[in-house]
Amino acid sequence: MEIVSEECQPLFDEVQAYLSQSKDVIPLEQLYQVIVSYVSFLESKVPWLCAVSRASTGHRPLHSPLCQWMRTTCRYLYNEASAKGDISDVDIVYTVEALLATLHNIDFHLKDEGLSTKQILKGIRRLYIDGLKASKSG
Repeated sequence: MEIVSEECQPLFDEVQAYLSQSKDVIPLEQLYQVIVSYVSFLESKVPWLCAVSRASTGHRPLHSPLCQWMRTTCRYLYNEASAKGDISDVDIVYTVEALLATLHNIDFHLKDEGLSTKQILKGIRRLYIDGLKASKSG
């Protein structure tokens, strides 16, 4: 899977640069931008990633270097959001796994279901960003 890591390195670098330069942006918005970058990357690489992953012995798509990186990044940003009080009462580990499962099927949603990237990102924002925000009533 080293070839996958090499192919994904530009995404990793792009996201790291964004996160380093956006310290003033709230973690949930940072996470959304990471998701946008991830979806854009997946759109351009899905056929290649699928072929390489499926050819690998012991193929487990949610354990690929790309998914492991996304898992770590999402957990970090959700934990940051929790620490700042932007989200509350959220099972971060499960939420990240649900998000990854959603993103894993992006090729199906784009090609077979005919959804647009805009529709997918809008749904992801509603479920995994806006839907988790802590209420500010008081």
